[in-house]
Parts: sequence; structure tokens; C-alpha cells
Amino acid sequence: MKKLSSLLLLVLTGGLACGAPDGVPAHIVQPLPKELDPRLEPPLAPPSGIVRPLTAEETARRERELAPVPTAGLKEDGEKAIEAYNVKEKTVDGQIQEFRRQHQVTGNAASPAADTAPAASNPEENFMRANSSNNLYSVDCDGDLYFDMEEGVLVFMKNVRVRNPNLSMDCADHLKIYAEFVPKKPGDKKPSERKQEKEKEKGKEKEGEKPQVALPNGGNFDYNSIKTVAASGNVKASYTNKEGETSNAQADKITYNAKTGEIILTGSPVIITPDAIIKNPNKDAFIRVYSNGNMYSSRGTKTTFRHVDKKLSDRDKQKTNRKP
Repeated sequence: MKKLSSLLLLVLTGGLACGAPDGVPAHIVQPLPKELDPRLEPPLAPPSGIVRPLTAEETARRERELAPVPTAGLKEDGEKAIEAYNVKEKTVDGQIQEFRRQHQVTGNAASPAADTAPAASNPEENFMRANSSNNLYSVDCDGDLYFDMEEGVLVFMKNVRVRNPNLSMDCADHLKIYAEFVPKKPGDKKPSERKQEKEKEKGKEKEGEKPQVALPNGGNFDYNSIKTVAASGNVKASYTNKEGETSNAQADKITYNAKTGEIILTGSPVIITPDAIIKNPNKDAFIRVYSNGNMYSSRGTKTTFRHVDKKLSDRDKQKTNRKP
């Protein structure tokens, strides 16, 4: 009997030795196949085609586009010009009054308007009628507005509001619209290039050169070919796609490259589409949306998806709404 007990104890001890250290039988402790072993799963990294850092040129251009706008000099020059004009106007008015006093002239009487004269056309109404509302963008701002002919940039400052049937955008600091330079004839040069040439030829007078009045966008810059739009200061945008679906975006700064279709949001960026919410609360975070639909967001991004299969989701709703 004592020998039998020793034999059973030896068998049990041997059986346990064949098992796992924690006592699980050996036939249960099986190695995982490589394709199922999570420890062998390589770490996921976004493809290099999506995660592409900004080049030095792109970084410099974007910093230049989003740089604060200095307008103190422009405002001072404008005030000086107005003051000089007012002084000259007073001098001319004094000369006219003196001439009238000497020659006892009371002034020219206004000639009666002819009854058959056609009604004066309203250029603003003609402009609105000639263009579709979908192609018109209304931009209001509480601050200064200026156009830089050399750079081809139109700048709106302080509490800017952009309105279009398919787009609504607001920003607190400034909105810059960079237009594409389009040569009107072969050999045309940008105003900045012409300025550089004039500076080189400073002191040399050109025969027959006369000053000309250049109105905003009266040169070779075409606003039908916009290069870049840069908005800064708590930017909020809402836009509608061809399917009529509305998406919203918000960030401290947003740049849109019209040539590549790329959008970059920096500073607590948020994108809300009909299917998802993508946001990052960090001030130094960014979201980059490529023209081909690729997107990359920096670390710390939070994403919320709705039902992946919209048809299946709608079907489930129909089932729950169906009466028993």
C-alpha cells in the first residue's frame, strides 16, 4: 500500500512537471502561430507618402503667409497724403473765392437735366446681375484693407467675415488672398521684378515714362487663379460639398493651397465632417489634409466616428422603428 502511494505521487509529480510553470497542462499551453502572435506584430507607422514633413521652402513660405501684417506705415502714408490734399484743396478754394470777388462772379448755375437723358446705370447692380451668387464672395472686416500690387496679395484685417452660398469663414486677425500672376503679353514681369529693375536703374531717367494710375487688381494678378488663402486668429470655416453635406473646421491658423488642394490647420485644430470628428486640443498640434484625401494629424488627436456602414446604420434604425 505504501509503495502504491509513492508510485501515484511520483506519477502526479511527473505530470505536473510536463505542464506550464503555473500548473496549466502542456496540451493547453500551445505556442501561438506567428501570424496571430500580437508580440510579433510590427509597429504600425503611417506611410511616408502621408507623413511628409514640411520642407524648408514650404515652412518659410507658410510663415511668410501667416506673418502679422504691418500697416502702421501704410496708414501714416495715407494720412499724410490726405492732409496734403486738404491743404492744397483749401488753397485752390481760396484762389477761386478771390477770383469771384474780383470779377463779381457768383458761380456757375447748374444746367437743367434733359428730360430725354437716359437713367444713369448702377455699376454695382450691373456687376451683381452679371455674376452668379455661387461665384461671388462677400468679405467684411472691422479693420484695414489693402492690396499689395508687388506681391499680388489682398489683405483684410480684424474680425474678417467671408460669405458665399457654399462657404462661410470668420477669423479674428487677418485674411490674406494671394493671386496668381498671369502675363498679359509675352515677356511681362511681376511688379516686384520691375521694382527691382527700377532700383538698379535708380538715377537714370527714362524718356517718355509717365506715372500711371494702377487700381487694385488692375495689373496682371488674376483672382480667378488664387494661389493661397491664409487666415489667422480663431479661424472658423463651414463649407458644403457637391452632395450638399456640410463640414466644419476650426483652428488658430488655416492655410489653403488652391494649386495643390492642401489644407493645413494649426493650433487646436478641429475638423467635423458628416462622418467623423477629428480634433487635437494642443496649441502646437496640426492637421494636414492632402488633395488626394490623405490626412495626417499630430500626436494627441481624438477621433469620433459614426456608424461605419451608413446603409447598415439606416437599416438598423428602420428595424428599431418598425412596429411589432
